[in-house]
Amino acid sequence: MESKETEVDPATSLPFPKTIRFKSPETPPLTLIGLGVHTVGVSVLKVQAYAVGFYADTHEADLRGVAENLRVGWLIKNRTVAIRLAPTRYASFNHLRDGFVRALQGRLAGADTTPTPSLSVEDQISINDSIGKLKALVPSPNLQGRTPFYLVSSPFVEPRKMEIPPLDGEIRRAWVGVQFMQAYFKSGAPSAAMKQSVQEGVNKL
Repeated sequence: MESKETEVDPATSLPFPKTIRFKSPETPPLTLIGLGVHTVGVSVLKVQAYAVGFYADTHEADLRGVAENLRVGWLIKNRTVAIRLAPTRYASFNHLRDGFVRALQGRLAGADTTPTPSLSVEDQISINDSIGKLKALVPSPNLQGRTPFYLVSSPFVEPRKMEIPPLDGEIRRAWVGVQFMQAYFKSGAPSAAMKQSVQEGVNKL
């Protein structure tokens, strides 16, 4: 369920509910922390592909003792968080799926400025299996314009899971849920605007 109270992305004019609730009793109400647009293409040929919002369970989240540059990571590791994607027009699920997979494979390969923690061969095989499951979960048809698509990561289930509510799918692998969310806040993030907006929002908590 999405709240009627919304915040509008200034670049796309797409509204984002300020709070969301899912059917799962394990998922608490989530609050919008920040949002922004993801563009594709280069220079003057850039096209607005979708707007993206970051949500988190902020209930009793006391971040005063956490450094400002670490607060987003703290929420991702310790709270239920979600990404909400809203395409500006018909969007290819293939494009979204391939972006998800590239982000996780990049994190797995340590191709980020922050090195991936050391993983055993068994861990890497298991993670690759989970990435393959994610790829299989996302269908081929297009996603209708302005139709929201959610991905939710929750630490309150063991093993930690990442849910895709619109597809009734989930992946129970802690590394996947954490690293997928963190990919939105590292160098080369899909939406620089959302990254900045979230940093500003989390510093107000």
